[in-house]
Amino acid sequence: MVRRQSPERRSSYGAHSPVVGEQGGRTRQRIVETSLALFRKHGFDETRVDDIVAEIGASRSTFYQYFESK
Repeated sequence: MVRRQSPERRSSYGAHSPVVGEQGGRTRQRIVETSLALFRKHGFDETRVDDIVAEIGASRSTFYQYFESK
């Protein structure tokens, strides 16, 4: 049996990383803007992370790559 090496994954930025690159910065900004709009519309407590990521077409793991929590 031949074992294939899995492709190397890029490291996570982490919720507190100041370095995310240009695309990462745009993604982080989209999450912030979308979150604030949903908080205004539904309230903080009624807005779920799933609501935020569904709105921008991303995954929960993407959200948590940029933010530690809601």
